[in-house]
This record gives sequence, structure tokens and C-alpha cells, in this order.
Amino acid sequence: MNQTNSLNNSLLKWDKTHIGFTLSDRWLVFFSGYSMFSNVFDIIMGVFGCVTNTLNMVVFTNIGFKETINTSFFVLSVSDFFSCFTLFFIGVCMNPTVVRYFQSLSISMYDFSDLAFFVTHLMFVGASMIITAFLAVERCLCVAFPVKVKLLITPTTVKLILPFLFLFGISSQAPTYFAYRLEWVTDGNRTLLSNVYTEHGEAIMNSILLIDMVRNIASYVTIAICAFIISITLIRKSKWRKTVTRTDLTKHGNSSSSSSSYSNKETKVTKVVLLISLLFIFCYVPNLVMIVVMWVVDEFRMMEASQYIGAIYLFMVQTILMFEAFNITMNLFIYYNTSSKFNMTFNDIFSFHRKLMGKTRSEK
Repeated sequence: MNQTNSLNNSLLKWDKTHIGFTLSDRWLVFFSGYSMFSNVFDIIMGVFGCVTNTLNMVVFTNIGFKETINTSFFVLSVSDFFSCFTLFFIGVCMNPTVVRYFQSLSISMYDFSDLAFFVTHLMFVGASMIITAFLAVERCLCVAFPVKVKLLITPTTVKLILPFLFLFGISSQAPTYFAYRLEWVTDGNRTLLSNVYTEHGEAIMNSILLIDMVRNIASYVTIAICAFIISITLIRKSKWRKTVTRTDLTKHGNSSSSSSSYSNKETKVTKVVLLISLLFIFCYVPNLVMIVVMWVVDEFRMMEASQYIGAIYLFMVQTILMFEAFNITMNLFIYYNTSSKFNMTFNDIFSFHRKLMGKTRSEK
């Protein structure tokens, strides 16, 4: 997404008296309804995602970070938490009632939310994307070269790499703050405090778009390739394990319990990463399509170029936000249903709190 010249003349003010594009009543009703649904969805998922990712962080902190994968999951949860936090405020700021109120104060709420929340949301989404790619690569190497990778990817190594990846993910959007400044802009009979390009603002935003395109496509392709390799490896190892188990039972009457338990543990972790990768692949298809189209079709970045291009742009932005919201809130359910250690720790923590609350009530 090119995050922003847009929201100056940007997001369609769904009220006909403020609309920047002349759309038919039928299209106006459709986009107005879709916008309201998107706003409500973003607010609900923002709150829900903050809760689920907080629970993730609590559980992984209790599990500990002796295993590298838990550190990666924890950092991913932190990034997803802030993505959800900013998503909530995006939903609030895009609400037509909020927009009209701030317009009465001569402030463009779209422009304010753009710099205050939308850009920061993209920062943390970028960080989550890179961390997910790292998770996929690490697990892909683990299933392909288990012995060598254990020696190379140690807990210390991961703790050094992850902060760098996190900072790299959020830094790509930081130049946006140098591309715009707030100025009073006359729009018809109104003067609003809005975003305008700085002297080199357009060049900065084009550079950000290029960086985003390369990063997003590279991350997406990396995750897709790793997910494919992991899937094939899991299928092959499952067939091999069944064959070995049958052979051991025939020869010795039992199978190696220690190696079997270790193998099962590694397989469960690999399945968690695979499911997270598949969820990412599904949810980021609209994002990938959007950024490629914006790079190929210049008019798609200029919402004033055509009323329908502008409307489609806004429709896509809202769709992308909803897909992102789904992606960054669902990991808790993957962890809980796939990882036995996460499941047990989660149940232990909250059963303890339930017992504690019950004991407190009984004492009263």
C-alpha cells in the first residue's frame, strides 16, 4: 500500500455533502455500508487481538525461552499486539461520526489518523511479516538439516537476530513522517488541517512503496516456499516413521520411546509454524495484489484520477485491514490447539486464577 497521499483527499467521506467523488446512489450506499462494517470489524478485532496477543505473551513468558522457537513466538505476539492496538484506533478514527466532529473543528481526521495510527500500524505489520518469514525459514532448516541447525541457531543467536529484524520491519515506514507536514488546506468552503507533501515527499513515498513491494513479495515468497518444503518433509517423515515403527515392533516388540517423543515434539512445533505460515499466505493475498497494482498502475495511487479508481482503492485498503486483523488475532488458537505445552501452560495459569478468585469469593 502506498500509505498516504491518499487520505488527504482520501478516504471517501461517505456523507454526500463531503464526498470527494461523484458516485451514483447505489454505489454510495454500497461503499458507505462496507466502510461502516469495516470500521466496526477493525474496532472489535483490534480489542480482541490485544487480548489474544497479551495472553500469548503471558503464556510464552511462563513457558520460558530456553527453546528458540518460544522467543520467536513471543516477539511475534508483541508485534501483533501493537498492530491490533493501532488497528483499533484506525477503526475509531474512520468512523463517519468521528470524522464529522473533527471536521467541525477544522481538522482532517483521516489525515491525523493516517500519520498517528495507520503508518504505525504498517510498521508493526511489516515487523510481523519479517518475523513470520524468519520463523518459516528457521523451521524449514530444522526439518531439512536438524543437527546442523541446532548448532547454528542457538537461543543467544535468536535473541540477537530478532531485535534486528523487528527494527528493520518497523523502520521501512519511518521516512513517511518526513514526507508530510500538517498545513491548513482550503477544500471548497472549508479550511482543514491536513497532510501535504514536503519538498521531497513524493520521492520519499515512492521509495517507501518500492521498499514495501520488495519486502512484502520477498517475505511472501519465502514463507510460501518454506511452507511447501515443510509440508512435503512432514508427509515424508510421517510415512518413514510409520515404516520404522512397524519394523521396530516386528523385531523388538516396542519402539524407541525417547526418539519418538522428541520427534513428536519437533513435529508439533513444525505444524504450529506451518499453520501460522498458511494463515499468513491466505491473509496477505489482498496486500500483495494491492502493492503490485499500485506499482504498475500509477493512476491507482492518485485517487483524484478517477472516482471509481479512488473508490476501489479505498475498498481494497479496508479489505486489507480486515484480512490483516484476522491474521494477527488468530495465533492464540493455533498455539492452543496444536502445542501441548502451550495448552497445558495456558490451562494451568488460568485454572490457578479461577481457583484463586473462587477462594477469594468464599472468604468474603
